[in-house]
Amino acid sequence: MIVIKDISVVENGKTIIYDYSVSTMFSKYFDKKNKFFASYEVDITSVPKSILGIPLLANLLPISWFLDFKIQIEELDSSFVTCVNELKSEFQKMYPNHELKGDLIVNNIITNSKAKSDKKAMLFSGGVDAISAYIRHCTNDLSLFSIRGADIELDDDERWNDLLDYNNTQKYLSSNLKYTISSNLRTFYTYKFENEVNLKWWGQVQHGLALLGVTAPLTHLLKIDSLYIGSTHTKKTQISWGSTPITDELLKWGDVDITHECYDLSRQEKIKSILDFSKSTKKSIGLRVCYSERRETLNCSSCEKCLRTIMGIILEGSNPNHFGFIVDASFYSKVDSLLKSKINTLGIYNHWKILQATAIKQKHFFVFDDGQVEKLKLEAFCNFHIKEPELIKRVSSWEKWKFALINKYPVLFNFYMKFRLKLIK
Repeated sequence: MIVIKDISVVENGKTIIYDYSVSTMFSKYFDKKNKFFASYEVDITSVPKSILGIPLLANLLPISWFLDFKIQIEELDSSFVTCVNELKSEFQKMYPNHELKGDLIVNNIITNSKAKSDKKAMLFSGGVDAISAYIRHCTNDLSLFSIRGADIELDDDERWNDLLDYNNTQKYLSSNLKYTISSNLRTFYTYKFENEVNLKWWGQVQHGLALLGVTAPLTHLLKIDSLYIGSTHTKKTQISWGSTPITDELLKWGDVDITHECYDLSRQEKIKSILDFSKSTKKSIGLRVCYSERRETLNCSSCEKCLRTIMGIILEGSNPNHFGFIVDASFYSKVDSLLKSKINTLGIYNHWKILQATAIKQKHFFVFDDGQVEKLKLEAFCNFHIKEPELIKRVSSWEKWKFALINKYPVLFNFYMKFRLKLIK
């Protein structure tokens, strides 16, 4: 059992800390020295505890379902309490080999309601998913929430500063209010938990509820009515994933409505919408899709995610160098090398199959140097047989061992990563 004994707001009213006790049976799954916290740029002392508890519970509840333990809290928002069992049922459908149990005990259920404000916000990273969602709502009073501790680790100052610089210098974002949130949402539990459930926890379960949940105090403070999160996948890609239209939109607190945006679009259609928006508004847009350690500019222009985004832009007849990449005709050789190596997830496989289907139909594409030569290379891409990855439902023993080693010796691992990066560069 976990008992949340107190919730405090410290550091000039900007950080929530949680005092909770974990029963001996489950203590190995949680880091005693790294208890969950969430920090904001604004003073949140006026936010009621029934809302302040949501960042922790949105991250903790799924763990309780998979491990089967109870969580007790003094007070909690009524809308959030109502959605918990529905969310558990949806994740049970995704993972029928796990019996989801656990229980939430709330001593006081509080109703938090307000007058409708029509204020809107969205989770924002600068990637294709986020920008395509932004385009659908950019004419409204839209605030942007960027989260540190998810894709960008808490101690990664370089990449975090890159994101802040992006948000503050991209002209197409100049009229939007921007807010940041920091949380140890990926490190308050230990590697032993992820090994226990035998899932890639962050992607397959945690991230949708986690990212949305940590925004709860901010949405309450700012009187936000509508909150958007960009889709990773499309309705044509049916895989078990931690962020779906059903799970994201079931999540509730106060009067906030959450929308899982652009699920109706493939990644290629999202790219087209961004290019069309840039053209129609005459606004330059730098896509920020890359988290590679090799990256020295907005994107590394060489990793799988960069290459598939560049291909998508080329197929729509636009110059990828105008959208945050540095690339020339040698790009096709990089794609060839990538596809000959292992495509290891169904999601990535589907992205490249869609690109092939698009390339077959497209009559016009962007040319770097020699149209005839590049046409032949594009035809070779269309005809290449991409091997479908095997569906791996469980985490391998090697991955478990590697994950355990990284978590046991984090300082040594960080030293290794910095040394490797110097060798790469």
